[in-house]
Amino acid sequence: MIQKTFRKTVRTMSLIVPLAALALSGLLLAACALPEKVVQPTSAEAPTLAPPLPTGAPESLAGPGTIVYEAAGELYALPVNEWGDAQGPADRVPIELASDERIGGLYPSPDGKRAVFFTHKPNVECDLVYILAPPDWQARSLLNPGSAPGLLGPGLCMGTKFFRWHPNSQQIVYWDGERVWLHDVRSDRSTLAADPQKLANFPYPPLVDSVAYSPDDSQLIVSFTLTGEGGEAWIVSADGSDARLLLKEEYRIGPIVWSPDGQRVAFVGNGVEVMTPDGQNRRKVGSGFIGGLPPAWSPDSRYLAVTAEARPSYKVRIIDVASGIEKALVGDDGRSDVSPAWSPDGGWVIFLSDWNDERGGSEVWIARPDGTELRQLTSDGKPKRWAPIWLPAGR
Repeated sequence: MIQKTFRKTVRTMSLIVPLAALALSGLLLAACALPEKVVQPTSAEAPTLAPPLPTGAPESLAGPGTIVYEAAGELYALPVNEWGDAQGPADRVPIELASDERIGGLYPSPDGKRAVFFTHKPNVECDLVYILAPPDWQARSLLNPGSAPGLLGPGLCMGTKFFRWHPNSQQIVYWDGERVWLHDVRSDRSTLAADPQKLANFPYPPLVDSVAYSPDDSQLIVSFTLTGEGGEAWIVSADGSDARLLLKEEYRIGPIVWSPDGQRVAFVGNGVEVMTPDGQNRRKVGSGFIGGLPPAWSPDSRYLAVTAEARPSYKVRIIDVASGIEKALVGDDGRSDVSPAWSPDGGWVIFLSDWNDERGGSEVWIARPDGTELRQLTSDGKPKRWAPIWLPAGR
């Protein structure tokens, strides 16, 4: 049980910044060096976006919660109130790890009741997969030998990919190098979801780049790369029927993310693009991006938060999908901000700041979607490589 020791809100306006990318075929390890100089970011010029608190967010998800983040290969939980203020020190999540084992990747279920994370050991082919649930934060392993097709051992091994959660919050989605599977976190058993080779009518299995279920779980979109023939994206009913080609390009397509209201999908193609699920009304809404990092929809489906290239750094940018207005969340061009995540009510964006490709990000920061009320949440100086998550209170 994590101690709930409360103390005064940390508002040290020093800076060290953002976090990390998910490599679609594996996981990265945290590096260690700390920055020599602390530089304070400046809030971006307020974008012409709608009010900082978007309307239409589900009431059940609004309010305070817990920010969970990785630091130096371990997990920490930081309670926050509805104003984004820390409600005490961050507590280490009590997970037993080997001395050379590090946590990488952290993915909340749609209902906010649990999260999946990975652990990695140097020179070991497989990354172990665990499910974690508050308030006791007991971790349990998933994808064990014999429970999931296509796995060489426990966890995700070379040639396999994890594609986050099914909308029902009871299954996770993975690719075993040939087919796409749903894995039930309760029974620890897998069922077939899609066969990309049959969809593409190709002589060998294509490289799957993205799998995205509609919010009502009635359809899924699968994108994959055909060697020498570019990328394709197909939409298929959840029962495997009515398969239709949505996109065919000379380049890889992905990641694809369905909007919470089910009306649009966003994906990484020629920059950041959106379209309706039938493949119509396709348009570009953002320019640069970091490959492997999916765009993040706001809970009300109005905005996208993306990590964009801003050489020589990276910047978190907020895109108003309807108008196409795109603004940097933090206006300091000398800093790198990466891996944005929305609060459950859409009123805040958390991210990693002072990102360095070798080291990771230094601290977790928070701001309103228009860049106001920018402040630092953590000040431990530990390197961070994975996007923080915000679990709603009472979950």
